[in-house]
Amino acid sequence: MTRTFLLGAITLAALLVAQPVRADQREGPETPWARGAVLVGGFFSAISSDVRLGVGGVGLEISGEDMLGLDSTTRVFRVDAFYSFDSRKRHRVYFTWYDLSRSATTTALTDIPIDGNGNKIHEGSTVYTDFDLALYKLAYAYSFFQDDRFNVAFSVGAYVADVGIRIQVPLQPPFEPVYEDEALTAPLPVLGLRADFAFTPKLILRQSVELFYLEISDYRGHIFDVNTNLEYNIWKHFGMGIGFEFLDFELENDKGSFLGASFTGSVEIRFVGVQLYGKLYF
Repeated sequence: MTRTFLLGAITLAALLVAQPVRADQREGPETPWARGAVLVGGFFSAISSDVRLGVGGVGLEISGEDMLGLDSTTRVFRVDAFYSFDSRKRHRVYFTWYDLSRSATTTALTDIPIDGNGNKIHEGSTVYTDFDLALYKLAYAYSFFQDDRFNVAFSVGAYVADVGIRIQVPLQPPFEPVYEDEALTAPLPVLGLRADFAFTPKLILRQSVELFYLEISDYRGHIFDVNTNLEYNIWKHFGMGIGFEFLDFELENDKGSFLGASFTGSVEIRFVGVQLYGKLYF
């Protein structure tokens, strides 16, 4: 499903790039701001994840890196895109996708309680873990100030986190096998501010901050996301860039029925990452 969604997003972006501007949407005065762009590259991050499976303090509470052996660094493929749908390029939509899923096999160094009934993962057991995390971002932005050097906009949008956690300990007599499988696909709305600055028509600094906090009954989530990108347009329609991102993302659900989710517990992801990419713009 993720591959199908990604293929559709790239196909749509390619069609937008190939689409000529209609006569009634001719550009106004020349500015460095592109009508649209597709950014494709690699994302390298240092990541930490804390997981609780179960309600309150009676579930499995673990650090994915320290206790489950998940890699604390990732190197993944990432896609970003934006498109301005008015002649003055003040109204824009943004899209981002990347997948930070990880797997690990490790040996438990200590007993790990998994519920309030005395069940646990025993010291010395082999533990298999799959931690799936795909992040999708979709936002609308309006530039309330724009000239040939500055482009400043408010934004509103949503993060959609596709989270899956599977922990398996095979049968190791005299102990019983352990299998935990939780999943959650949930949106979090965000408000943001974007500020772009053109040092020259070819060299552009892009910055954004997005945040939100949501609490409904036993469901809670927060987002804090900061991005800084420096881009250089090498040729007409092609450029390259380097970016920095910090993200603190948390979801907590103590009922297991919110948005149809089977997930009961909490997951918090924090990472700092660097992005290297090529840019096709028009």
